[in-house]
Amino acid sequence: MADEYRPLATLFHMDASTAAPAHLEELAHARLTADSTFRTGITTKLGELFIGMPRELTRQLNDVLARERSIAVLWNGIPRIMKHSYIVHAISEEILSTNDIEGVRSTRKEVQDAVETAQHEAAQTTHAPASRSSPASTSV
Repeated sequence: MADEYRPLATLFHMDASTAAPAHLEELAHARLTADSTFRTGITTKLGELFIGMPRELTRQLNDVLARERSIAVLWNGIPRIMKHSYIVHAISEEILSTNDIEGVRSTRKEVQDAVETAQHEAAQTTHAPASRSSPASTSV
């Protein structure tokens, strides 16, 4: 693959010419000054540390972000009750999958009941009235 991002050490050892050290310096400088490079400002005896973002990874990240925006628009157009139902279903499926991996036997009904119970308890905790006694007036 022509666009494959190879370590500088690999490229150095692949270069059989007598100018390999000079080529290595050129490659290192090109990577350090590329638009897709994030410089750390940390210098070692080998030079400045940096993060090089390969072009294909950058393209894929851009695709993911574009799809995420499209999904967010669609998600925001769904009625709240449908969102709730989807999330409960997704949580239930994840629990079933995890239980299966761990060898725990459970039915969809058991998992659904557990999720609904947890949801009900969370709602009660969220909407519970605040206690009127202050910590100083509470007897021990």
